[in-house]
Amino acid sequence: MFKYLYVISTILSMILFFLCNYLTEPLVKKSELGVASGGNGNPGLFPWFILFPFFLIFLYGTFKYLTNFILKKNMKFILIVIFSSSLLSLIIVLFTNIEANKIREKIVEVSPSFTSVKQLSLLNTWSNSIFFNHYTFILVFLLVLLASSIYAAIKISTSLKET
Repeated sequence: MFKYLYVISTILSMILFFLCNYLTEPLVKKSELGVASGGNGNPGLFPWFILFPFFLIFLYGTFKYLTNFILKKNMKFILIVIFSSSLLSLIIVLFTNIEANKIREKIVEVSPSFTSVKQLSLLNTWSNSIFFNHYTFILVFLLVLLASSIYAAIKISTSLKET
């Protein structure tokens, strides 16, 4: 039964990231008003209110299934997975941060409302497409893989000490 709920939650989590990306406000300049922007907040974050429980089920199920898979492997494999997932996660985080800073600089150029990059947070209505895309979905998976690998390594090492 949980397998079906996990599959549904995985699909809905992918849809969640797609919707957040799709609902990113385009960065356009209007001649007399500055940046075209409404006062309704960040529409890209609205899907989180509805689909967040499914995202949590996806995280739990991924952790559970990956841990069960990794516990069947040897310690060398686990250490390779820890290193690989850490390295790939770091690469994605760095590129995402670089892209977010580029969009902040572009917003300051386009909008007369902002005079400094420091006035803008990294997560805003124009940066949803940077933080909610297939790369950050992969990042979530990699971080869960990292956590489950570390948990498995700790569990295996403590069971070896007890025997």
